[in-house]
Amino acid sequence: MYIPKLRKQENIAKDIKKTDKNTAITGYLIEKLAKEGKITKIKYGNAWLINIDEIADFFNKRRKK
Repeated sequence: MYIPKLRKQENIAKDIKKTDKNTAITGYLIEKLAKEGKITKIKYGNAWLINIDEIADFFNKRRKK
């Protein structure tokens, strides 16, 4: 069973930065991708949640092109 790794939109860039200190992925980029519909964001209460695995898939697909 797949359980998505949902994180608050504002914390995703921080989580990625922990893994890759030299990343170019910022909170602004994540917000832009969500607004453009390239990644899914889910409203839960007052927070917007995004699946980290979906972000990884998005960038992996871009790299393969």
